[in-house]
Amino acid sequence: MTITKAFHKAYRELIANRVKHVPFWVLVGFLPTFIIARTIVALAPGVSVHVHGTHVHHFTYGVIILAISGFISLVSPKRAQAWLAVLYGTGLALAFDEFGMWLRLTSNYHLDSSEDVMVGILVFLVIAVYFTGLLRRVLRYMRPDQ
Repeated sequence: MTITKAFHKAYRELIANRVKHVPFWVLVGFLPTFIIARTIVALAPGVSVHVHGTHVHHFTYGVIILAISGFISLVSPKRAQAWLAVLYGTGLALAFDEFGMWLRLTSNYHLDSSEDVMVGILVFLVIAVYFTGLLRRVLRYMRPDQ
């Protein structure tokens, strides 16, 4: 099998079966949440929740969602895995969108370290969802016995 045919077959198989892969569902939760959180912070920075005069940052919601999804994943049946992965991706995006803030203990939203971490997580998820499976399948199809 040629490399082109191997990539074509691996791509078809990977896209058709992506709903079975947990990293895909984490990405489904992560990407829209990241985009929405960044958009709200950029366009409406005054939109926030205050509890007794304390600004509650969205990383707080993210940590709570991560804790809930982690606990549920420990006690739930495997069939709930996709929904938990979406919930986990949502919490991951909310928590790490303000990574620079909780790392440096500041209230400055516009830190490069937050954006760097978010891009790094996004790249990792895209690689985990698409490229690792794609390369594994290409190598499998390139074997002489295929």
